[in-house]
Amino acid sequence: MMLTRKQLLTLSLAVAAGCGGGSKSEPPVLVFSLDWPQTRTLPLAAQCLRLRVQKDSTTLVEMLYFPGPVVEEQLTGLPDFVPLTVIAEAFGTREATGTPLASTTISLRLARGRTDRITLTLTSAITSVALSSVFTDNLWTISATGRDRDLALVLTAPGQWEWSLSDAALGTLTPAGPTALFVPTGFGEATVTAREKESGKIASLVRPVRVGEPTTTEPAVAQRALSSPLTALFATNTHFVALTPGTLSGIQTTGATAWETHPSTPLSRLSAVMADRALLWDGGSNFACYLTDSGSKFWQRDFGVKPTTPLVYDNTGLFLYNTAEPLLNAHGLFDGVALWTTALTGTPLYGDSARFVSYDPTTKIAFAQARLTGTALWQLLFPAAPTYLGATTGSSPLLFFSVAGELRAIQAQSGARLWSVALDSQDVLVAASQSVIFVHTPTSLV
Repeated sequence: MMLTRKQLLTLSLAVAAGCGGGSKSEPPVLVFSLDWPQTRTLPLAAQCLRLRVQKDSTTLVEMLYFPGPVVEEQLTGLPDFVPLTVIAEAFGTREATGTPLASTTISLRLARGRTDRITLTLTSAITSVALSSVFTDNLWTISATGRDRDLALVLTAPGQWEWSLSDAALGTLTPAGPTALFVPTGFGEATVTAREKESGKIASLVRPVRVGEPTTTEPAVAQRALSSPLTALFATNTHFVALTPGTLSGIQTTGATAWETHPSTPLSRLSAVMADRALLWDGGSNFACYLTDSGSKFWQRDFGVKPTTPLVYDNTGLFLYNTAEPLLNAHGLFDGVALWTTALTGTPLYGDSARFVSYDPTTKIAFAQARLTGTALWQLLFPAAPTYLGATTGSSPLLFFSVAGELRAIQAQSGARLWSVALDSQDVLVAASQSVIFVHTPTSLV
């Protein structure tokens, strides 16, 4: 039975800065509201909705809801500053028994003195898909979520998802509805892709696989002559995207041309290639997004602001930072639609699927904000002006700073210092993978 998106339930998390804020000594509050009119039905005639709040595998709160008037209640007594998971599931029985007909999951972290809100409402269509992953004991658990235009999470039936792995030699992918388990083997870069069938929206996650030893076979060499100087070159999972004056090209690994298009003259900078999107910029306020598999223009917009640098994080967000008027403007990479704007007193340094981190040289404070809402997450005061060196990959990334004769590892999730070591020089280069970092100074490589 095909599900109609107009009959689906969405879970949207709104964490508004200062919303219901009080003293930082007050316990956190989670406000839950449900709008489920009796005149509307959930997918496959669901009879009840079960909401659970979990810490790790322990259920802290479990509630059942039925069609009726709007419900709103405050949940207190929940822990703060620890990862919590909120799971919403629709069942075909009033006792929440059997297999869920549709579900969605989000993660959040409560803070003392702050009120967070979760709202369940009926919605329309999925406009984008996002992936997140957790890595434990050589196992990646990857979760796919569909979102509407307001970035609310949409409940989907397990059969609505298709999963694929770029190279079967790099591991085993086991789909399980909106999640998939990936056990890596081999040596290379694995791309896991999820497709939501009804909307056709897809998202991909690229992860390095370093199990065993790399091949010693000499690689094949292909050559390609260019008719004009190369302006920018990016690699996708299957080919290269090249920009020369007036021409954007897809080039196969054999050197053959897969496609070729001619953007308007001002769009002369290839800023980024993420999954199946190539982003062009004119150096001013105009941006255009092209599909990397065909060269077709996906959208073009004048954002009305000239950023110093376009920052693209994962497959869903385009962030434009403007130093003349210190604002960070977030736009959806899939449609270019504005998501939010926040004032900044610093410069963005790092970003991932959950957050971006900035640094204010005036106050020597680094701070993190939620990627989808701009909400403040944490801030960190340095004893002296730091130098940002880079970050690890994986589900728990570390940020590296050189400050006051030390190399410091900072947890991107919380801003906490994990460790620090003394440096023999301030001239430092760092190369980081998921679990190993290489530190180069003028006198050593560690």
